[in-house]
Amino acid sequence: MDNLDVDKIVILEAMLDIRDTFVEIEKRLTEIGGQVEDIGGEARMNTRIKNR
Repeated sequence: MDNLDVDKIVILEAMLDIRDTFVEIEKRLTEIGGQVEDIGGEARMNTRIKNR
């Protein structure tokens, strides 16, 4: 394996970590009544928490 292969693996692992993090954020926002919208590969997160 050369350095380029190692770099590709590191980048892919980072991308998977980012995806997993986004999925976790989406779950938590949904639990508190937020909305997560995926628009053309970009994610926009909106949440509204009502004052109690």
